[in-house]
Amino acid sequence: MKPGYKEIGRVRQLCRYVVKGMAGESLDQVKVGWNGLLGDRRYALQRIGNRSGLPFASARELPALTLYTASFRNPLDVDRGGVSITTPTGEVFDLYDPAWLPELEAGRGEKLDVISLWRGAFDSMPVSLISDRSVHSIEELVGQQLEVARFRPNIVVEALEPKAFPEDRWVGELLVFGDDSEAARIRANRKDLRCGVVDVNPATGKKDCDILANVVRTRKNFLGIYGTTERPGLVRLGDTVYTVDR
Repeated sequence: MKPGYKEIGRVRQLCRYVVKGMAGESLDQVKVGWNGLLGDRRYALQRIGNRSGLPFASARELPALTLYTASFRNPLDVDRGGVSITTPTGEVFDLYDPAWLPELEAGRGEKLDVISLWRGAFDSMPVSLISDRSVHSIEELVGQQLEVARFRPNIVVEALEPKAFPEDRWVGELLVFGDDSEAARIRANRKDLRCGVVDVNPATGKKDCDILANVVRTRKNFLGIYGTTERPGLVRLGDTVYTVDR
């Protein structure tokens, strides 16, 4: 281990969400650039005529969105390979084919349109991370097993620290993923302020528990952390995660 490096865990899961609000795709490795994971939240459904600061359709108000899956047809060329949408019934459409939109528009009660944002359609920050210990702690709190997908993280870390919610103590730290000289570096900037998406079961598209109320009551509505890239690089499943002395 390099001087000044402290091992805090390993990368357990990697996920990107090609279309904001839809189901994510699990990855074995991914490049992390200045705008977060390559291809993450590259697309969103814009609510036509909405002039708020968050004009995108979200699973907060449209839980059924989590039942749709978006994937790059060529994972090695996310810029030119195109995107496929798989509906809850298994039908597959091109991202820009409007034929898959009417059911979601009916559920939302307004017209929707696909929008592409190279920097990503993020509500807050480009990289989201949670530890397995935090998920287990919330499971104990609500008394049921929970799908990690409810929390929509990009990176799940299997933490070494035995205490609950270890990522709280990583805020402000520089996280390094892997041991090679070009390892990705992410600054853990702040805790993740949660919303009603955590109550949505990603398998059914329905709200079925009161996770948010419990997180608000016991955690002041914070769970997991947000980060930004300090050095682009590759992150792989199984990578050792370090904090680095300043």
